Amino acid sequence: MSQSVDKTGERTLAVVTKVDKAPEGLLEKVTADDVNIGLGYVCVRNRIGDETYEEARDIAHQLFETHPPFQD
Repeated sequence: MSQSVDKTGERTLAVVTKVDKAPEGLLEKVTADDVNIGLGYVCVRNRIGDETYEEARDIAHQLFETHPPFQD
């Protein structure tokens, strides 16, 4: 989709959602050469169900601290 307005990919930023669902292999998918992502990527985890914002932040913090692809 971004290729229609940014043919070279230099202005493209990828937003990866639901990273808590399948963190294994995620880095390979995001960094694959099939699409040029010039500005890199951002991973996010949204609140699920009745989680408070504080609970969601704690869970996201733990996810990003404990899964190797997210530690860099």
